[in-house]
Amino acid sequence: MSDFFPLTKQVSVNMGGDPPTFVSAWLPFGTPESVVSCIQHLQEWMVPKTTEVVVVGIRYMMHTHAQLFKRLEVAEAMRAFISHHPGGIEEMRLKENGAIRDETDQLKEEREALEAKYKGAEQENSQLKKDVDELRKKELETEYQRQVDEMFFFDYHFCMKKNGIMHDIPSLPSDDEDAIPEGPPR
Repeated sequence: MSDFFPLTKQVSVNMGGDPPTFVSAWLPFGTPESVVSCIQHLQEWMVPKTTEVVVVGIRYMMHTHAQLFKRLEVAEAMRAFISHHPGGIEEMRLKENGAIRDETDQLKEEREALEAKYKGAEQENSQLKKDVDELRKKELETEYQRQVDEMFFFDYHFCMKKNGIMHDIPSLPSDDEDAIPEGPPR
């Protein structure tokens, strides 16, 4: 090891315990002995954490092992099926193609239904726009007629005031003025 790391030295550290545990560490030259004593103080912390990490690693490997065997079982079952049913592959391919065609047909029908809904919504939207335009036109006509009526009424009253007419009853001369004072014809 010293060939790869020429500036390091191997230090054997007694971690204590029953039975005694020795750890071999490669430390750079000139490392004080206080570092070695710090490593010994970390023993209480490191052993439980190391154990926990090892347990987690073992559980992960067991889980991976179980998954691997499940995959191998599936692969073996597929291989056995294929070897016993040489036409099975073609049958599976035909079923898959049929399923794909069915799904394609279903998607086409859904698309056509959506297009029909879209066209219906467009027609309804255009009809609503026409209705709104007609209502606005009627509203404008009504407002215009109201303004015309107000203007006529205002002009009428202005004309009456200008000509000194106090009452709204016209007094027009009649051709029958002579007949009225004399009384009814006999």
